[in-house]
Amino acid sequence: MNYQNYISELLFENDCVILPEFGGFIANYSPAKIHPVHHTFVAPSKEIAFNLSLKSNDGLLAKHVAQSLSISYIEANQLVLKYVEECKQKLYSEKKLNFEKIGTLTIDSQNKIVFTAENSVNFLLDSFGLEDFVSPAIKRDDIQQRLEKKFKDRVVVQKAEKRSYKKLYWTAGITLPLAGLIIWGAFNMDTVSDLSKNYTSFVPSFFKSKTETPVTKSNPIKAEELKSIPKTTETKTEVKTEETTPKTEVKETASNIESFFIIGGCFKIEQNALNLIEQLKGKGFDAKMVGQNNDGLYRVAYSGFADKSAAESELSKIKSSDNPGAWIMKK
Repeated sequence: MNYQNYISELLFENDCVILPEFGGFIANYSPAKIHPVHHTFVAPSKEIAFNLSLKSNDGLLAKHVAQSLSISYIEANQLVLKYVEECKQKLYSEKKLNFEKIGTLTIDSQNKIVFTAENSVNFLLDSFGLEDFVSPAIKRDDIQQRLEKKFKDRVVVQKAEKRSYKKLYWTAGITLPLAGLIIWGAFNMDTVSDLSKNYTSFVPSFFKSKTETPVTKSNPIKAEELKSIPKTTETKTEVKTEETTPKTEVKETASNIESFFIIGGCFKIEQNALNLIEQLKGKGFDAKMVGQNNDGLYRVAYSGFADKSAAESELSKIKSSDNPGAWIMKK
């Protein structure tokens, strides 16, 4: 029967495991450590120690043995006491007693019991999966290397400035002549107009419209037609059209203004709003997008109405058949 495994199992969940009339193993929390020379990183763990003063039986080991072997507590306690006596005899006869995965008890030259932890197992459950590792030291540049880098950076800046000057020279060579031509044209408008007339004289007369031909003696019919047209009829028709058309348009638009909209959803992404519009149109609704709210969300409406009562009746149908969360917005 391997009692050492029972002790190690209890150390994972408890901070103290006592061997009656012999001593107790104590687990103390140890934080993570960094070695400054070897650059090793050690995970948090439990440091195991042995205290000879802890001899009273707390029943923890016996209870664990009873559960593992499916025996009574009294039988398990007798087995534990028998194991402790064997440990004492072996320690004093061989001057050494090893507990696997925990540590070793030895008797020194002064007949004192000394415990040395093994540290091969991390009994801290919170550190499960964390292993010790070594990280190389960070290499830092000395002062001389930093100064060299600064001087190199200054050289690069000078090259960039030279390139920028070249660009300025090119742009100045192009823009200055153009500016000179514009200024010369501003002070010599007569010369410019003469040049434009000379160039336009080359345009063929074919491109001139027929309506621009003057009325002369060769076309007396057109002149008579122009004289026979009464001026009063022209002015009357123009006045009638100007007075009648706006009134009819105002009446029609005032009766058809959509002020109430049944909102079916608000979306942060415009494409999602467009997708809902396509779905509602497929169901037969006159769906449309009705701007954005104060939070920037795109509002999608089933349809718009000029009358509030019509909108409320349609809203009740939509809530019962398609969308219980729909609501009316007044714009």
